[in-house]
Amino acid sequence: MLASTLYDFARLTVALALGFSLVAPASAQEQVPPPEQEQAAEAQPVEDPAAETGGEEREEPIAEAAVPEEPPDPGPPKPPGANTFSFRIEDEAGGGRLAGWARSMQGPIDDPGEHTLSGGFSVRFRDYRAWGDDLFYDQETERIRAEGPIVLMRGNEVLRGSGLELDLATETASIFDVEGNLGTDYFFTGTVVHKLSEERFTILDAQFTACEAEDGKVPDWSFRAKRVDVNASGYAKTRGASFRVKNAPVVYLPYMLWPVKSSRVSGFLMPKPGFSTRRGPSLGLAYFWAINRSYDATFNVDLYAGAPAGAESAFSEESFWGLGTEFRYHPTEGTEGTFDGYLIDDVERGEQRWRVRWNHVSNDLPGGFRGVVRVEDVSDFDFFRDFERRVDRNSRRQLYSTAFVSGNWGNQSLNVQFDQRKTFITADREVQLRQLPEIEYKLRSTRLGESPLYVKVKSSLHYLDTNRSARRTGRYARANLEPEISVPIPLATWFSVSLTAGGHLTWYGDSLMTAQERTAAMTATDFRGQDLMRLVPTAQAEIVGPGFSRIFDLGEGGRFGRLKHVIEPRIVYAYFDDFDDRLRIPLFDEIDNLRGSNVTRFSLFNRLLAKPANPDEGGAFEILSVEFFRNLSLDSEKPLLRSLDRSLTSQNGPVGTLVRFNPSRRTGIRFDALYDTLFSQFSSTGISATLGVTATSSLGLRWAVRRNPELDRTRRHHAQVTASLDLIPSKLSLNTMVSYDIEQRLLQMQRHVIAYQACCFGLRLEVANFRTTLREDTQYRLLVTLKSVGSFFDITGGQSETL
Repeated sequence: MLASTLYDFARLTVALALGFSLVAPASAQEQVPPPEQEQAAEAQPVEDPAAETGGEEREEPIAEAAVPEEPPDPGPPKPPGANTFSFRIEDEAGGGRLAGWARSMQGPIDDPGEHTLSGGFSVRFRDYRAWGDDLFYDQETERIRAEGPIVLMRGNEVLRGSGLELDLATETASIFDVEGNLGTDYFFTGTVVHKLSEERFTILDAQFTACEAEDGKVPDWSFRAKRVDVNASGYAKTRGASFRVKNAPVVYLPYMLWPVKSSRVSGFLMPKPGFSTRRGPSLGLAYFWAINRSYDATFNVDLYAGAPAGAESAFSEESFWGLGTEFRYHPTEGTEGTFDGYLIDDVERGEQRWRVRWNHVSNDLPGGFRGVVRVEDVSDFDFFRDFERRVDRNSRRQLYSTAFVSGNWGNQSLNVQFDQRKTFITADREVQLRQLPEIEYKLRSTRLGESPLYVKVKSSLHYLDTNRSARRTGRYARANLEPEISVPIPLATWFSVSLTAGGHLTWYGDSLMTAQERTAAMTATDFRGQDLMRLVPTAQAEIVGPGFSRIFDLGEGGRFGRLKHVIEPRIVYAYFDDFDDRLRIPLFDEIDNLRGSNVTRFSLFNRLLAKPANPDEGGAFEILSVEFFRNLSLDSEKPLLRSLDRSLTSQNGPVGTLVRFNPSRRTGIRFDALYDTLFSQFSSTGISATLGVTATSSLGLRWAVRRNPELDRTRRHHAQVTASLDLIPSKLSLNTMVSYDIEQRLLQMQRHVIAYQACCFGLRLEVANFRTTLREDTQYRLLVTLKSVGSFFDITGGQSETL
């Protein structure tokens, strides 16, 4: 923000003027002797520092050895034979001591004439350091003049100039040919800086940048102004201000007024131009309000000119506006949040369209509780596509909002949550599910005394609001209890058994009518107004082993020192009792979608673990895993495979395999497949792979096929390629994603981001394309950021086309 830069510029000017004003009284108090009296000068009495704190005064000679040890100054080293000094400054001038050296000191001691420090000097006062060639002080007129290169340093602030004029009586100063920096982030120059009073300054031919220009080179970017008038407790007025890339002016403003009252200053942000074939040219204006140390806000006004006449899929050919605000707060160390909203005056639709977001976290609530709020909502289906600047967000079709308070105590936890899930199906239809609220209590697996039994409990109370369709709309309560008791039976290190029994007890405050009841009742709702109780007993048994393993010692010289091969069979039996009135249950989440099951799963695991030969590469990790599995239904009425006409069935499920190969910690391949034994064909296959090219670059691939074995027909054939590459390390990067529907021969989605980061600026170009059989959307974004300034240009746009 330019306001911050002007404030820093003014602050550095204050530092320069203040630093040299503190040097002047020291010269007057000391009465520097001429060169022939140098030895006498070293024997002049000074006040003991103890006098400043009420100690007894005593005299001692000034000698080089008497100067307190200090870390070496960053300035030039003291030459042999130079005069050293350490003098107390009167309280009227701020108090303290001035210490340093000068190669040559001239001027009468007792007469109010001119005193000269020449041939090079270096002085230190408080946290200021200054050095240069010649310094002249006229005790009668109380004026200081410095010639030759001058350097003033305070912490990480450094100022350099060719000359200084300072009037102690009026506290005014002029510094010529100034250049300086604040740490490694701010660099500036000016032909002259005039200090008019304690808080008023004038800077002529000012240039500011965050680029460190070496050997007099022109910085990549800079702000320049012919004249800047600064009131340190008020505002900075600039005349002839411009933003330049190298020497080329890009933005010019004849006059600007910026507040410079504090380190976080209120002021206007840089305008953000944009263009879209649907909205036409646009201009974003913003004002930042620094409320106090814990709160600030940004207000936005966006002006849209309207799409060109005759533009295809135009959002509006008339001009319109948008208003937005972002409010940020951090009142305590554990509490912070951001709220932002946006309102559009849609003249085409004749309505107000909006978006709101609120993110809040409180980690310091009483009783050890933690609170979180995540809210996001929009007025309509097309809002993201019409107005979202980020190309990775304007194709969103789902929104999730939640607010919860949670606490954990040992193995117990309590959570109170409100949430909303909204899914846009079409422009005229959406599905909305809300919990108002959910109260959940959990007891994690806990041993019962000294017994071998472990108990686990999950319970919850809900008040649910569902809106799936015009008929499936209603509000009702729900209570759910899921107790579980288990006993592990470790028969051997290579063989174990565990048994678990439990259930799902659920009460519904309302339930659904059957199809026959809906036909007979002829009502507008599927809810029948009667509660429902569901009890589903569950049981599970797991047998692991017998397992076999062998360790191979590979010796020295290779990448891995040891390998371990593990073969482990596993049998898992799971039973869920069926519920006769399952069709009466209103579906909301996974609690409701329980189906009767009586299935055993047989698995065989092969695992290969490797331990790197070099201990610095970490511990052992899995480099290969192969799993074969198959399910068997023990319920003759619920086969796992069957034909469309139900004439062919099988109690056995498909044969599955899952292979994971990880040759390194950053490279992995996963293959999975299901083979339908009823029709002797694969029903699904998939491959996903990640290749770590370098420490910061990777390539990814996903490929999946879903088929109907009975009809010998492909249902879905899809491929996706991703890449995250550092083309030039720490400078140029490329992130890309392409999604292709092989079955329909359709490039569904592609998104490409190329970013360049220089020492003091960044460029980011995003292009995204989304396509269906009916429509194609293209969006782009160009973002320019400046070091220590932030976002400077943010140009967005795009077009839509009906196919």
